[in-house]
Formats: sequence, structure tokens, C-alpha cells
Amino acid sequence: MTLSGINILTAGLLLAGAALLTGCSSECTENKNALPRADFMGTLSPGEQLTLTGLQIEGVGAPGDSLLIEPSSTISEFYIPFRIDTDRTVYRFTLEDRGLQSEVTFDYDRIPTFVSAECGVSYRYEIRDIVCSGTLIDSVTCPDGYIDNRAGVNLHIWLSPAAYELPL
Repeated sequence: MTLSGINILTAGLLLAGAALLTGCSSECTENKNALPRADFMGTLSPGEQLTLTGLQIEGVGAPGDSLLIEPSSTISEFYIPFRIDTDRTVYRFTLEDRGLQSEVTFDYDRIPTFVSAECGVSYRYEIRDIVCSGTLIDSVTCPDGYIDNRAGVNLHIWLSPAAYELPL
């Protein structure tokens, strides 16, 4: 093989490698880090997604800034990150102007999963238990029983009937 033949071969391999890397980019989904995405549902009107204004969401026992959602926000869906240094995450949900508050405790197993060389490692959270206390939230469900890096809602937060006594 001549020097120019090696250069052509090298260039061809580089182009093939670039095409392969470009093709792998579709493996990474929108939610690369397995961030749980939650929505609000009404217990008195099953299947109806709700939008809340004035809700504050904060992490309990979280290091650093634990405020996830400020009360000035209007939300119907949001990302609710789980801690990767422990198998438990706790959030406090407060609608202060209505005197409603709940804490939700998520217990899970963290399972590191290799996605690809381009995407790296992502966690899969196997849900063991979800416990709700307080007056705002009736229950939280995880229909699949786990959270991975697929895009879409994977937690439903069902509001307590007490939340319907005042207009949302």
C-alpha cells in the first residue's frame, strides 16, 4: 500500500468513525440523568392533570440549596431529582396560602446503568416505597415501579380531596 493509499484508508476510517458517533447520539434521550418527572392529578377527577400556582417544593435534609420550586411558579409537570448518595429522598410540598402541606418520602435502590460511550452512565431507580404524610397530597404513584432515563412523566402526585375545598 502506498502512502497515499494509507491516507485514503485513514480518512475513510475517520469518516466511518464520525458517522458511527453521530449515529450513537440518538441513544441519549432528552432525560440523560434519569431525573424523575412528576405531574399533578386530582383524586376527585381521575385522569385530569392539574396545574398549581403558589406551590413551594423543597428538599428535606438535602445538602445546599433545597428549594426546588418557588411559590411564585405555576406548574403542572416538573423534574424532581433523587439523591444519588443515599437510597432515600424527601420533599416537602407547601401551599401556604391554603394551609396545606405534605411530605413525600421516596425509598429506592440506585442501580448504575451503562448507556453508551457517548452517553455514559445513568442511574435506574427501583422504587421500594413512597410514603406521603400531610394534608395536600393523597398519594404518589410510579406506574412502572422504576425510573430510568426515558423521557416522559414517571411519577403521578395525587392531590388530597382537601385541596379541592378551595379553588386551585
